[in-house]
Amino acid sequence: MKYTLLTETLETLKHRGYTPEDVICVFTNTSKFSWEDFAKVADVEYDGGYGAQEVAEDLQIMGKDWWMDRHEYDGSECWVFHTKPDVDSLPYTKPNVLTIRSLSDWGGWMAHADIEAQYKADKYLLINDKEETEASRLDLIQEELEK
Repeated sequence: MKYTLLTETLETLKHRGYTPEDVICVFTNTSKFSWEDFAKVADVEYDGGYGAQEVAEDLQIMGKDWWMDRHEYDGSECWVFHTKPDVDSLPYTKPNVLTIRSLSDWGGWMAHADIEAQYKADKYLLINDKEETEASRLDLIQEELEK
């Protein structure tokens, strides 16, 4: 299927409730430019289907509290929309661990809260020299998540 990069970009903006007037700038890893300059060179057809990626992989568009960047999977490409995270509402904590490598039982794809809970459960079992069973481990992890 053939697209123009400009049409795809305008559709993505519209879908999110934005217009070109909401764009602060368009940029890559090495330069930035105006929406107007982007629109002049983006009104070109490209094949966003599977195959080689055609649009610059580092192309991004920035708004006040959002940005869009390019996503590619096996040559199929599109814009991915992001909003600025609301970190002000999050509680401050001191992390104990950020990776799964130090956990006794890990398999990957864990959120930080789950890694912390597993870490604390491992530490609790070690300190209290408790017999480790799957049921007790799950109970300890659940207790840590509820804290």
